[in-house]
Amino acid sequence: MSLRGSLIASLLLALASPAFPQIVSFGAKVGVPLTSAYQIQFVGDGGASSYEYRFTVGPTVELRLHRHLSFEVDALWRRSSFSAGGAHFNIGSSVNDWQFPVLFKYSIRAKGISPFVDGGGVYRHVSTVSSTVPPPNSPSTGGLTAGAGITLRLLRVRLSPEIRYTWWSNQAFATGAYTGVATKTNQADLLIGATF
Repeated sequence: MSLRGSLIASLLLALASPAFPQIVSFGAKVGVPLTSAYQIQFVGDGGASSYEYRFTVGPTVELRLHRHLSFEVDALWRRSSFSAGGAHFNIGSSVNDWQFPVLFKYSIRAKGISPFVDGGGVYRHVSTVSSTVPPPNSPSTGGLTAGAGITLRLLRVRLSPEIRYTWWSNQAFATGAYTGVATKTNQADLLIGATF
């Protein structure tokens, strides 16, 4: 075997070795919202309501920068809907909500269990489906997010339950623009990540 072939084989063995620290992890996150996405307003001659599919799902990628510090990017999707009606109007919409958090995570590495905190920026894009309302007044919104949780190591899988809070700079559906319903600027979620 040539010197070059030996070097490549040695590198592959080192990467496959359990002792070699894993630098990039891929996986998925699932979760449930802990707060409603909408605030229901008074409708004088009718009423308003909202419905949220009680799950969030999407892929996640984590890049380890240091023993305690890593960089994480998620792409999280959830669906919700709202409606309002009165004597002179009837509106409703289903909403696709894509959120892209970009986070720095600090972990206290321990055997089997590692507490962590994370924080960073987040971008959201909201679009309506089967809608009888105008498009969202702020379909693309930025925000700040922070969370805390623990990582459990189970064989080759790392499970990371986390509570995450997000603050949005704008309402996707603003107060006053959509009779009876507006989106909140504060959001809390329980997320569970599984990475390999």
